[in-house]
Amino acid sequence: MLAGDRLSLDRVLAAYIDTSIARASLTGEMVFRYRLTEAELCRTIGRLRLHERMLADVRTHFRNANVPISHNPKPGMWDIVVDLNRCVLTHTQAIRLSLAMHAVSERSFIEYVEPDAT
Repeated sequence: MLAGDRLSLDRVLAAYIDTSIARASLTGEMVFRYRLTEAELCRTIGRLRLHERMLADVRTHFRNANVPISHNPKPGMWDIVVDLNRCVLTHTQAIRLSLAMHAVSERSFIEYVEPDAT
């Protein structure tokens, strides 16, 4: 894989993880599913098409971050599962996840506090 491809895939992966963190802060859920079209991926990494070696590189890149990805060539789709309990986070993402979970915890606490009986 070329260095530029790796950087582009890093950005794609980071976008899904960052989006998952943002969603976790609202829902408290930790597992999110996404669908990426081949056309979107090609545009993002600057390729006209994905040959077999590149398809394998995409799978490996995501799996190295503990983000399962599967490819269905007929409709040209990638299914991505981001599990924030298992995926590899950058330092910044780890901090953002911690803050997101703290916000969920704070909201849960406020919701369970009984109103004043006065």
